[in-house]
Amino acid sequence: MSKESKKIISTAGQDRLGIDAFFGPLPGREDSVNAVLLHELQQSRRVLREWQVQVGEPAWLNFTMYCVYPTGQSSFPILLSPDGCWPHVLSAEAIDAVIQEGVALAWFNRTELAFDNPDCQRRGPVHSRWPEGSWSALSVWAWGLMICADVLSRSANEVRGKLGAVGHSRGGKAALLAALLDARFDAVVANNSGTGGAASLRVHDRGCETLFDLVTRFPHWCGPDATDVELQQRLIAEDAPINWLTQLAPRGLCVLQAKDDFWANPTGAKHLVESLQTAWSEHPHRLRWVERLGGHAMTRADWREAARFMREL
Repeated sequence: MSKESKKIISTAGQDRLGIDAFFGPLPGREDSVNAVLLHELQQSRRVLREWQVQVGEPAWLNFTMYCVYPTGQSSFPILLSPDGCWPHVLSAEAIDAVIQEGVALAWFNRTELAFDNPDCQRRGPVHSRWPEGSWSALSVWAWGLMICADVLSRSANEVRGKLGAVGHSRGGKAALLAALLDARFDAVVANNSGTGGAASLRVHDRGCETLFDLVTRFPHWCGPDATDVELQQRLIAEDAPINWLTQLAPRGLCVLQAKDDFWANPTGAKHLVESLQTAWSEHPHRLRWVERLGGHAMTRADWREAARFMREL
């Protein structure tokens, strides 16, 4: 096996579920991961730390991770989000909602790893590093969550409790994938994640995003094999997301859904959670379904629910 071939993480036995085939494998984890503290701001009830995350020696990838954590507590869980590219998602209001629940919040901009351009091409620093790789943007973003988990796990100032991945929409898909492939995530919270996320592929209302919609409109989110019609038919027939997310039990899974966000398939999301109840029968509090009105957004109430889930896990 060549040196570059080793730069791939496969889901191995899990690929019988179609995870590798649909999302592509993850970039490898052989390169060193380091972090430099760029800035610290201490306030009365919180501390903000800004880290430069460096991958490789010498570093071929640099990106920024932020972490806000509550003061005056000896232990607290932390939520890690890839949605730093969305100020309307990771707003000051969101940070306040999480901190007020006694939970820390860390985030990074996933588009600094893999682009999310309108041209729908698989491009970005990771793709440039390994142009022969078949990973999707979603697999790179999930890989980024794992890299940040490396940094958080090494800092006594950051992780002092359970670690959860959290994401909205496409960020929710990435968070779910990261949790599936990395057991260090004690929980995952997916908000309006839709097709390819926490929603059934077989149960849906008219007007929701289908698997065909996802693959044709956002091909860079998926692996190259996702265009295969036979694969798509198999994933639908098996209702693959239910099989995928069953693998998370008994870790925590919280699905947040707006029932008027029809594109994100609220009917399919509810069906998925109901189908997963048997897998969590011994730990029912670790599987949570929260529904609201308010469309395709991650609101202050959503962030509060995510934080409470982590706190009560």
